[in-house]
Amino acid sequence: MSRPTDAPAAPAAPQPQAVAPLPEAAISRETVTSQLRYAFRMTRNRGGLWVPVELGQGKFARVLCGQQQIGNQPARSVAVKILHSHAKLTDERLFATEIAHLRKLSDADNVNVLHILDVLQLRPLVLCGCGKIYHPRCPACSHESLTRIEADALPALHCVACGYLLPANRVMDRAQELSSPAARTCCQDRSVEGRGTIVNFVHRDAIVMEHLTLGLKDFARVRREEVLDQWRKKDGETKAMVLAARRSLATRVAAWLPREWRRRRSAELVEKALLLEKVLVVVQLVEAVAWLHGEKRIIHKDLAADNIMVRLSGTRNGKSSWRGEHRPEMSIHDILNDITSYPTFRTLLIDFGLADEVVPTRSWYDDAEAAGQNKSPFLSPEAKNRRQDVSLDQPIAFSPEDQTFVIPPEMRGLSLPLMPGDRISHSLDEDHAHDLMIENVLDGGKIAKYGGVAPGVQDYRRCVVERPLLEPHDIFALGALFYFLLSEDATRLDPLHALVYTAQEKHRTVDVNSLRGLDLYPGVRKAIRSAFWQDEMIVIILRAMTRGLPGSYARTRIHRGGEPAQRFLLEIKRLHHDIQRDIVSTFWR
Repeated sequence: MSRPTDAPAAPAAPQPQAVAPLPEAAISRETVTSQLRYAFRMTRNRGGLWVPVELGQGKFARVLCGQQQIGNQPARSVAVKILHSHAKLTDERLFATEIAHLRKLSDADNVNVLHILDVLQLRPLVLCGCGKIYHPRCPACSHESLTRIEADALPALHCVACGYLLPANRVMDRAQELSSPAARTCCQDRSVEGRGTIVNFVHRDAIVMEHLTLGLKDFARVRREEVLDQWRKKDGETKAMVLAARRSLATRVAAWLPREWRRRRSAELVEKALLLEKVLVVVQLVEAVAWLHGEKRIIHKDLAADNIMVRLSGTRNGKSSWRGEHRPEMSIHDILNDITSYPTFRTLLIDFGLADEVVPTRSWYDDAEAAGQNKSPFLSPEAKNRRQDVSLDQPIAFSPEDQTFVIPPEMRGLSLPLMPGDRISHSLDEDHAHDLMIENVLDGGKIAKYGGVAPGVQDYRRCVVERPLLEPHDIFALGALFYFLLSEDATRLDPLHALVYTAQEKHRTVDVNSLRGLDLYPGVRKAIRSAFWQDEMIVIILRAMTRGLPGSYARTRIHRGGEPAQRFLLEIKRLHHDIQRDIVSTFWR
């Protein structure tokens, strides 16, 4: 590498002159050898065979526990995200998009998004029951290592010598072939024959991420246990954690006694401190989404409890003493002051496999549909009715000249009427040559202007309406996540969804006075574990989950831009400040 020369001496009397442009950045020709190595963590199953340690899995990929080691330094635990063996080419395209998004997002260090550490290019790998990983040879001829080809729009393993072929759609029932004696290069132990585990099926990329162990589902429970553990050590009992709003006559009488009064006062502070941490979680989440929507113009589309992790910077459960929490002069008052003033966690968004940037680019038949018990509580109405089959009494009459059509009565009666950005496809158009994009809705919802090529044969009786998931979908999910944190029970979200629907149908203003008149409101309010600021929090939640009402953050389900997230962020920060001020002011009473 060339060294810079010394700068010339400055003239005695410099004259004003144009500033020369800086040279363009260049890449040196020298490279640096890295001693970065990776390994997968293994464990023995009930049969005594070695299998990889799995941290979790989704529809397209699973996450394995690994180790990253640089030189002779101690190994670092990491999470490695790998596509399922049966993943298709469309899944690989989604995965490539996720990698591109994560690379872009990793440039910002202070944003609550999980950063990638590395992207690996993995060859076919099988973990033998003996504990060794190998690149499988051809099970048929045993002469050549298997390579990747694409067969019938599927990735496949292929032998160039004998023509052996194993496509992705057959790997589930033929996986044992890759751990046969002919395929193994590690051992010839008959006891492990056909019992290996495929780590990576074909040559593919894998994402290396920080290994986090605490998810949003367990956050509230873990934090409560940590704080109560300190309470037991400092106060000696936990009975005072009964909330003042739910106390019995005996506890109300006992509260007049000085000792009981002090204990109950501390109990309320503990409960408020735990609530403050929940609100801070939402502040961090909304900050991340506001940054995605506004700065990066990215829609996550899959915000759910299982896609949010929490990084703890320290624990309060007695296993860590570097804070000095176990010193005798440190009181529960000091611990509460720490919780209120010095957060010890950071909430991080993960899994950008369904994310879109700027304009939705994928067709509905290529896009994944979030569903299942872990996703359903956080799905917006347009997500739950993402694709809707519609049967028509009469075919749609298209007007190719001005590219419009009269919206049939069956489509006007949909719970989610047509809006710009919606897509209509013919159920028999397998090539999707005649997919139509709604560009505008005119004449009070009677006429639709479309883009695309309408079918020549006017027999459009069965069609599919597909609705895009845009920024309001993320905002809706954030509101549901806030309520999930407050209730700590995903099954409690059904009444909340019903309350949102009722408020939407009755076109209620989203404020306390208006919501209190709804029959579902008391039950939704009661499900919140904390007795403080319940009304204020429900208002924020419903403003996120409704559209177009006075007070709603988003005007419609197709509201574009970062404004809804910014409004949400402003209000949740105000609530956080109010709770914090209340706790701090109580300290000095």
